[in-house]
Amino acid sequence: MKGNFLKRLEIVEHQIGAGSEIPDKEKIVVVVCPAGDTEQFERLKKEKLKGLREKYGTLPDDLMVIWVKQFFRKNIER
Repeated sequence: MKGNFLKRLEIVEHQIGAGSEIPDKEKIVVVVCPAGDTEQFERLKKEKLKGLREKYGTLPDDLMVIWVKQFFRKNIER
């Protein structure tokens, strides 16, 4: 009974947009992918933004997207 009520309340909140403000810690989107691979960066960025959009409805303009580039060290034989 309590679970049904909470689910209905969640549906109503989603419909009216209540509780849809993005917390400050989620306004920074970090995308980790290999250096120089801009196609993969764009794909991963779109996936993360889509997830936020599904969770909160709309996205504000003040999101910060950070690209963390992975560098790999080649095995050097001595």
